[in-house]
Amino acid sequence: MSFPLSAEQRARFDEDGFLALPGLLTKEEVATIIDVADSAHAQGLREGHGGAERTVHDYDIAAVNPTLWEFGAHERILDAVESLIGPDIQIHHSKMAWTPDAVGKGGVRWHQDFAFLPHSNTSLVSAFIYLDDTTVENGAMRVVRGSHKEGLLDHTDGNGIFLAHCQESRMWADESRIAAIEVPAGSVSIHHCLALHSSGPNHAGRPRRGLIFQYRAADAVQLGGVVFQDTGRTVRGSFPGRARCEAVSFNLPFNVWPGETDRNFGTYDRLLGDEVRRRGLNPVPAAVAG
Repeated sequence: MSFPLSAEQRARFDEDGFLALPGLLTKEEVATIIDVADSAHAQGLREGHGGAERTVHDYDIAAVNPTLWEFGAHERILDAVESLIGPDIQIHHSKMAWTPDAVGKGGVRWHQDFAFLPHSNTSLVSAFIYLDDTTVENGAMRVVRGSHKEGLLDHTDGNGIFLAHCQESRMWADESRIAAIEVPAGSVSIHHCLALHSSGPNHAGRPRRGLIFQYRAADAVQLGGVVFQDTGRTVRGSFPGRARCEAVSFNLPFNVWPGETDRNFGTYDRLLGDEVRRRGLNPVPAAVAG
């Protein structure tokens, strides 16, 4: 039995750039994910990244854990995602998000996912599986309604260096446009890759944990950023063997990426010839080169 989104839900997503789906997962499924999130291994990763003080994202967690790997192909989640980006679906990455349960700690600055992982088109969505009841008090995600219609916003320092957070404060100045996603455990929220979003600190002392899968249409080809361990995993349909391109121009993120020691454009630099690399002729933004 499939569970596609209704016409009303699709219209709401098109208008707002996000959608909340309460109760999509069972209590048993949530408990299974929590067992992984609370494991000694996962706790060690969190602590190693300063998780007692700040919100931590543990990337590739589903790629290395067989239990979470299966959740990437959860039928109900994919039914909703297919309603938004089509029948041929790949995973770009997975991660576990932890907001520390200490009062006043955690939070994520305003940003758009697409700034980190530009593709040939914008048919990408992020599905957040909530492991805890989530409210503003324990750091709920906040989204600027309709911000996905604004295109890619500035996430740089003005000299071409990627900063990982949006610089256009005008976008969240109007509080009437900001929606907090407050949902019970077992819910799933889906947001567009250009939806501007953030999360606040934890004021309740209750945990806020979530398993996140970034999905893309299979004809969306990555242009910059990081290739993760589960990037390109087809979870529904097939790879069409073509790239679909939208008529738009945007900056590729230029910074030091995980596993690198020098600033680069991520996947774009992987397409350079060996001799170009040997001679140190990797491209840099004009503002940096000057």
